[in-house]
Amino acid sequence: MNNIYEIKPALCSVITYKEIKASKIAANFITKLFSGVTGNKIKNNYKLILTDEHLYIKAIDCSKLNEFSEKQNIKAFSIRDILSFEIEKNNNKTSINISTKKDKICFICNNESESKSALIMSKLIIELKNYL
Repeated sequence: MNNIYEIKPALCSVITYKEIKASKIAANFITKLFSGVTGNKIKNNYKLILTDEHLYIKAIDCSKLNEFSEKQNIKAFSIRDILSFEIEKNNNKTSINISTKKDKICFICNNESESKSALIMSKLIIELKNYL
């Protein structure tokens, strides 16, 4: 599943990121150092994509040199499995807190356009849950 647009048209999408603690970065570096593994960066850029049946979370790993996507990973959640999709605005950042039957995930938007899209996505998810 490399291109979700081949599966269903998107109703809404939001560009987000996750804050990563320094301890996680250090642990990842040490693990790669001792194991000799290269690549596998910690991902912190995401695109949330809503279709009529699923919320896709697309992790994007960007190269610092050319800013092009090196690798994409997609995780899908059924709309039925989403327990909550809450938007919380703090100063110039917007937090998106998603709870599913198995996961609790927090993403952040830091521009007004993406924050508005997140609010629209939240309303669409409520409507879709009532429809399904």
